[in-house]
Amino acid sequence: PETVPHLLGRGLFWVGMPVEIFDLARRTDFSHLVWLAPVATVTVLMFGLGVALSLLQVNQRWPLTWLGLRGKQPFSLYPDKSHSSVSEDSTLDLNSAQKGSFVLSATLGNTGFVGLAIAATILSPENMGIAAFYTVMHNIFGLYGVGVFVSHHYGQTSTESRWWQSLVEVIKVPTVWAFILGVSTQFLEFPQFVETSLDQSVW
Repeated sequence: PETVPHLLGRGLFWVGMPVEIFDLARRTDFSHLVWLAPVATVTVLMFGLGVALSLLQVNQRWPLTWLGLRGKQPFSLYPDKSHSSVSEDSTLDLNSAQKGSFVLSATLGNTGFVGLAIAATILSPENMGIAAFYTVMHNIFGLYGVGVFVSHHYGQTSTESRWWQSLVEVIKVPTVWAFILGVSTQFLEFPQFVETSLDQSVW
């Protein structure tokens, strides 16, 4: 049913991911090489973002017909829908949603999924902290930071998209607050059933 993926997405956004980030932030030891995860995360994200935005600029000046797309049928996620072929004179202009999707896929890719269930079996506890922190940082800065910012910017129906509006959308993301709460409650001891439930919820 169409409602299932909608409810699943909303559930993961508002409950699933915040609970996971909260638990990982509480259990992560930030004393060992604490700088490594944020540096790696920001480097990966900025590299992908830089390449994506550069290619969009190149496409505006010199349309990417050199990729062999001139005169070919454009790719469609809905092949049963009729659409016209790209003409010889087409500049392959992308609309705002296509630009946003391109920037998101090039920036985020699959760089944030470390596979913590596997990592826990092959890494020592101190190195596991770095892997968990990388996952947390990528979710905060990547998926729910850069991702929300780019989605809001390119998803605007109005041509006037102000950067601070996108920033407000990032601040409203529940995962950001879950991370802050997780770090700030590391010194607290919850009842055992709460701790166990949090640990199980991650898996």
